Order: sequence, then structure tokens, then C-alpha cells
Amino acid sequence: MPSGRVLLRALQQSFDKIELTVCAISQKNDVNRLRINVPPTFAARWLVPRLGRLREAFPQLDLSITTRVNDGIADSNRLDCAVRFGDGEWNNLESTLLMHERHIAVASPGLLDREGADVPVELNRFTLLHVLSGEDQRYLTWQHWLDAARIEGVDTDNGHEFDLLDLSI
Repeated sequence: MPSGRVLLRALQQSFDKIELTVCAISQKNDVNRLRINVPPTFAARWLVPRLGRLREAFPQLDLSITTRVNDGIADSNRLDCAVRFGDGEWNNLESTLLMHERHIAVASPGLLDREGADVPVELNRFTLLHVLSGEDQRYLTWQHWLDAARIEGVDTDNGHEFDLLDLSI
């Protein structure tokens, strides 16, 4: 009976949503747990090394740290806070600047030795590494760095792309 299958599917989805909501509400009652979502590289290189000091300062605090991009900031049932890169202009959310980033260009010493130390480095001869901010969108880190260094004529369209900063590092 086709109408029964349609009703069954709708009921299953409804009960699944009720179960998720009840779980989220019961987890929120855990007043000593902070649920935070952070980018993976930020977690590995900044947050995790500081967890010992956090534990010393707040021994009663329990953490749930996730790094999945799809953990939405605005989903108040799943997160207490999130760390994001950006200008802080997220609708209906409060934001606080934690830090500014500094970018430097780096290369393998062996690669630079092959180029010769006495000549200016020609960046167009090297493979640039890029970090993706979305599926087909790069962060503009190279362009910002080149602008700050007042270097022109570098083709930033080529190079390797990574979805995680740690992979490019």
C-alpha cells in the first residue's frame, strides 16, 4: 500500500527528529560541559596544547571539541561556541576577536639552494600551496601576502590546493 509507505517514512523521520531533539536537550543540561567547534589546524596547533592549562584553571569543566565544518555555528542545540576565521560579521551571532594571523612565505632550504642564494627569488618558478575556504574557493592568503610585500606579477592561479591548513604545512 503506497500511502502506508509514505506515512511510515514520514513517521520515521519525525521520530528520529524528536529523538535528536531530546538528546540535545538532555546534553544541554550538563552545565559543566562546553561544546566547541574549531578548525582542525587550530585545534591541533593551538587549542590542544593549551588544554592542560585550561584543566588546571577550570578542573570542573568538561569539553566536547569537534572539528567538522558542518557543525553549524547557529545550531544552538549542538554547540556553545565556535572559532572561525573571518571578519566577525555573522548574522544573529555574537563574536569576539581572538587574534590576528601573521603570514610568512616559506620554502625548503634545499629548494632555495638549487635556485642560488645570490639571485632574487622568482616566485613564478615555484609551486604555491593554497588552502581552500570552500569547495572551489581559496583563501586569498597569497594575494594578501604579496600585496603586503609589494610584490607584483606573481601568478597565484596555479599551485596545489588543500582543504586543511595542516596538509599545506
